[in-house]
Amino acid sequence: MKYKINSSQEAKIFNLIYDYINDLMPEEFRVEYGDPDEDGDIYYGDKPTNKTSVISVYENDGEYNIIFRIYLPNYWNKGVAEKSPIISFYKRYIRELNSTFGTLWHDPFRVWFKHNLPELSDIEIKTFDMDF
Repeated sequence: MKYKINSSQEAKIFNLIYDYINDLMPEEFRVEYGDPDEDGDIYYGDKPTNKTSVISVYENDGEYNIIFRIYLPNYWNKGVAEKSPIISFYKRYIRELNSTFGTLWHDPFRVWFKHNLPELSDIEIKTFDMDF
């Protein structure tokens, strides 16, 4: 069955999803930038020189946990770069969001991302993926 919704209802749904994302994410997390070494291995830290990827991490009982990773166009060889930036979520997050909202959560997440990570506001996420 299909339903027709008006713009006011659409805005309420958007805000509901935004609030859900906000509640789902840990209260405190940080961003680290990936830099390749001379062998091409990626190392993460807070002072990038040639950032190719970004991860968001939070600490839980002394362990660091990744929420999501963003692969920037310069991370890839040609071909995949056109789909970048690609955001790849830890399974728990993407499974919960996909099972609850399908793909309706993508646009509210893009807004949440800009609001909560202003240092990354120049990144326009093109592709959502489940990687790890």
